Amino acid sequence: MSDELNAIFGTSDRPITMADTLQLKYLESCIKEALRLFPSVAMYGRTLSEDVTIRKTNTFQYFIHTNESV
Repeated sequence: MSDELNAIFGTSDRPITMADTLQLKYLESCIKEALRLFPSVAMYGRTLSEDVTIRKTNTFQYFIHTNESV
């Protein structure tokens, strides 16, 4: 990320502009990944009022993984 900031700002100490933020692609990717892993919205749990039958498949394939080796 520091390489990206140095490429845009160099040694200047000017304030950041909107045009600068559009060039910060790596920073944008980092923010999106952080929000994917740790959403900023509250999670609401729900309870069923009756029994539900789910197909016999591996439902764990739909969970978000955090294992970097996968």
